[in-house]
Amino acid sequence: MTQAMRPERWKLAIVESDEHEANALASRLRDGRIEVHFFEEEDPIDRLVAGGFDLVLVRQHRRGPGGLMVCNRLLEELGQRRPSCFLLVDQLTDEAIEKHREAKGSVDAYFRTWPEPEELTEAAIEQLTQRPADHKSVPPAQHQAVNDPVE
Repeated sequence: MTQAMRPERWKLAIVESDEHEANALASRLRDGRIEVHFFEEEDPIDRLVAGGFDLVLVRQHRRGPGGLMVCNRLLEELGQRRPSCFLLVDQLTDEAIEKHREAKGSVDAYFRTWPEPEELTEAAIEQLTQRPADHKSVPPAQHQAVNDPVE
């Protein structure tokens, strides 16, 4: 696929109820091609599914469905057409992360803390450019993800 076929902009969702934290995270993304949308509601799934997002940044411990559940539900609803998911797992054990990674495949990157701006931007752009540009043509997954493991 040529560079000319890549989208000029990507839609990124930040799922964070704390406005200060959401703005701080958005300020770490330093690429003009990233269009940031904020989700403060307890259950953002319907808006995320309908929004055609390319990347979702969410923390595990949040009000409403946990971050793992949000990522799992996006996989259930959209299959392989789901957005990429970056998950902040500052309070999960390594064992819980590994168990989820092996079983679900709904999270593309796990972070203990959100990286510095350059690193986060680089990880986001790398993830976005590696996904198929026409991911809407990819058929849904053949399996159903299950909800969050015990937190």
